[in-house]
Amino acid sequence: MVGEPAALIPDETLLGLRRVVVDTAAGPVVARAAERTGGPATILLHGAAGSWTTWTPLLAEAAGSGRALADVVLIDLPGWGRPRSR
Repeated sequence: MVGEPAALIPDETLLGLRRVVVDTAAGPVVARAAERTGGPATILLHGAAGSWTTWTPLLAEAAGSGRALADVVLIDLPGWGRPRSR
């Protein structure tokens, strides 16, 4: 129904993403990344109290319309998103 918020997708594999952990001085940064195609990366960064799943309705809609985003990277800022487990 129009106007209803789209459901978040908590399983990155359903969107063709893989989980990547990068150790930094601020602690580990967790990201989800799509397969590289060689084009410029599209970086999606959530706002306060969000996580990488904030962007999943957009990714699902793009894929469903035949316009899947390539080279996309979704970053969880330290302290946000899922726990820092490896």
